[in-house]
Formats: sequence, C-alpha cells, structure tokens
Amino acid sequence: MTTYKNCLWLKLWAAVVLLMFITACSKDDKNTPFALEGYWQITSMEFIEAEEEQAEIVEEKSASAQEPTQYFHFQNGQFTYFSLTGTSLEGMQVIEKGFFDYKGNEITFTIDGDSEAVVATWQLSGDNLEILVEESDGITKFEAVRSENPITEPDDDEEPGDDEPDPDKIENFEELHDKAAEAGSMKNPTSIQTGNVVVGNVPDEDKDAITTEYHYYLKLEKGKTYNVEVTLNKSSDFSNLATLMQYLQIWVSDVPFFFQKQSNKHQFRIDYNKEEDQQGAMTFTTNTGYLYINMFRYKSGETSFTLKVTETNP
Repeated sequence: MTTYKNCLWLKLWAAVVLLMFITACSKDDKNTPFALEGYWQITSMEFIEAEEEQAEIVEEKSASAQEPTQYFHFQNGQFTYFSLTGTSLEGMQVIEKGFFDYKGNEITFTIDGDSEAVVATWQLSGDNLEILVEESDGITKFEAVRSENPITEPDDDEEPGDDEPDPDKIENFEELHDKAAEAGSMKNPTSIQTGNVVVGNVPDEDKDAITTEYHYYLKLEKGKTYNVEVTLNKSSDFSNLATLMQYLQIWVSDVPFFFQKQSNKHQFRIDYNKEEDQQGAMTFTTNTGYLYINMFRYKSGETSFTLKVTETNP
C-alpha cells in the first residue's frame, strides 16, 4: 500500500533527478564547440540601405581573384578579420581583431581599441555563413563559406620566416620590390619624398573589390623619427558602406609589408565625416632607413586624402 509519505518522497526524488538532468544538459551546451569555430572565406559583402517601407540593396561586391582574399577566424572567444594575398603569413594583413560572445544566433564583437561593441546576427546553412550587422542607416551583410586554414604552416623544425631574407641584414629594400607587380601594390609600393604632400584622389575603378589598399614608401635615414600625417577629405565617397565601416586605416612600418617579420609596425585610423575633413597623425622611428605606409578602406569608391611625411627634428 502506498502512503502519502512515500508519494511525497518519490516526487522529491523525481524533482532532484530532473534538476540533475537539466544541469548536465546545460553543462554539455556550454562545452559544445561554437558552430562558427574555424576559418571562413568571405565571398561577398553588401550594404543594404534602410528605408521606411523597404530596404534597397545599394550594391553588392564579390571577392575578386586579383584582390587579397578576406577571411574570418573564430577560436576560443577571439576573432580575427584579415586579408590574405597568397598562402603565407607574409601576405596576411589583420583588418580587425578582438573578442566575441554569442547567445543563440546573436553574436557580439568587441573590437580591439573600440569601446563600443558590435552586435550582429548569424545564420548557418551547411558550410555557408551569413552575418548581418545592423545599424541605424542600414545593414551590412557578409556571406562566407567554411574554409581550411588558408595560411601555409611552417615545418615543425623551421622557424616562421626562415624562408625569407632577414630584414635586419638588408641594406636596400628597393631591390626586393617586384617591378612587374601593379604600381602602388604591396609588392611594388609607390615612392614618395619627405616634406611633399601626396594628394590621393582615387576614382571608383574596381567595382568588385571588397577592400582597397594604397602602398607608399620612403628612403630615409636610420634612427631618425618622422611624423606621418594623413587628412581624409570630406569629398571622399563612403556612401556604399555602413557607418561603422566608413574609415581609413593607416599602417606604418620600417620593412616592406610583404615581409613576415613585422616587429616595428604601428597603426592609426581616421573616421570619415561628410561634414568636414578629418586628420590623423603619428610619429615613427625607422630602424632600417625606410618607411612603408599602407592605407586601407572597405570596398571601392573615390577616396580623397593627403599624406605628408616630415622629419620631427631636422
């Protein structure tokens, strides 16, 4: 005969078992690898402008075989958004990096050097990924496919960079420039002089570019410090981008950017403002007697800027 006391005991035992089951499932979910862990090759990026009645696709740009390929990499709560020319580390350029957190199909990016988090949604269909970044003026949509690690790893007994010359032992970097490559590219940067103002007014030529880069270099004196000053003019066209992507990124180094060894590389960023010109600057000491400048923007579009390099204590 079942008593009331026995029934109560059974109910309590069932509740404990259920609680243990829920807790175990919760722990399993926590330990389950994030679905986006790994590498993703970006195949297209488009900006969808917000309208009151219906969103209008302003333009869509797909990856071009001639341009550096763009990738996302997610691992252990950290992300890297980078471009890659070829398959070796020497062709890698980090665009954004930082940390991410996720809940359901919502992912939050905390970008290094930026106090505001970026919230996006993601959808996964097999090996195809879609990320939507929503802002007040529209939505930026990334499409990507799952990829193996695109960067060639060195052998276990080989240190990274052993297959390239040691930049510390090179006196003339210009001999390593590829004159057959496109002028103004990473492998064949444009030569400029100190004191002169280089005015860039680059037309919207490559409709298929996901990113656009400008490369310059100067032959200087070892150990001296120089001021690199860039003004991004309001006449530039960033209308095909969400607000958070409307900026010009500037990297400065004293060895060519196609070198894997980049121990002395610094950067600054200039946000675009259609109301007035925006300026950014930094001081840089060259240990090699060279100064290399790489300027980057998302997509293609007319980019008007001035670049000036001067010695700090002539």
